[in-house]
Amino acid sequence: MNQVPDKCRTCGHRVPFITLTGNLGLGAIKCIAGVLSGSVGLTVDGFHSLTDGIGTVFVLTSLHIAGKPRDDSHPYGHGKVEFMASLAVFAVLIGVGVVFFVESMAILVEGRQTAPKMLGFLVAMVSVLANFVMFNFNLCAGKRLNSPALCANGYENLTDLFSSIPVGLGIVAAQFGFYFADPLAGVLVSILIVVNAGREWWHSLGNLMDRAAPAGTRKRIRAMAMSVDGVQGTDRIRTRRVGQNLWVDLDILVSPKSSVESASRIADEVRGLLLRKAVHVENVLVYYYGNRRRAKVG
Repeated sequence: MNQVPDKCRTCGHRVPFITLTGNLGLGAIKCIAGVLSGSVGLTVDGFHSLTDGIGTVFVLTSLHIAGKPRDDSHPYGHGKVEFMASLAVFAVLIGVGVVFFVESMAILVEGRQTAPKMLGFLVAMVSVLANFVMFNFNLCAGKRLNSPALCANGYENLTDLFSSIPVGLGIVAAQFGFYFADPLAGVLVSILIVVNAGREWWHSLGNLMDRAAPAGTRKRIRAMAMSVDGVQGTDRIRTRRVGQNLWVDLDILVSPKSSVESASRIADEVRGLLLRKAVHVENVLVYYYGNRRRAKVG
């Protein structure tokens, strides 16, 4: 398995704590500014950030559990907990989005005759910048470590970033007499939260149910296997993600004239190559065929 640089692992352990502090601080500031400025959209966005902070706690817990070594009770490791944490994070976000959609829609229907103070606009723009920084931190660490939980945390910040933009625009529009723009921004933010959280929830559920690796990843694994001398073809390939890493079962075809020892050596070379070169592959089982024989290496 390709080794992740130590500095990336260190960064990956620090990022959730940075994000937790940032989300909680930003959420509190936006909620307070939302009340002081009278902005419905900013208040909704503030609670969104506070929810992101709760999500980060799930991420920290899941990373701790996922890091435990395999044991007799969990022979495949504890990596699936990251998908479970992602499901919990996005489920909470969906709930928050639905609640604030109803609240914002009620205010929009009732109507309002005052514009929020520009303090709300300034805080919304600070939110855009802060979430952009946290999104990049999380996504970089998530991709380096192949961590679904860290990536989920990053996409939460990306959702928060895009939700702060209509909030700021709504506050500015209200200054020109379009008083409906601020609660409308709250409605749009709520819809954005539900749509994005729902999509990511479904993706996490698929991985929890052992969805296969992307076609491109499987194609590269086949190509690596074919590069080994003695491999005449590949057949079935089965993959599953266990948290940050991938488990692979692969069938290869060797010459019918190959001895058992020779065929076993070829399969062992394939397995070793995949473990060394394939990104984030933790375990490989190679089955070889020849003269209708089928044997396993790994």
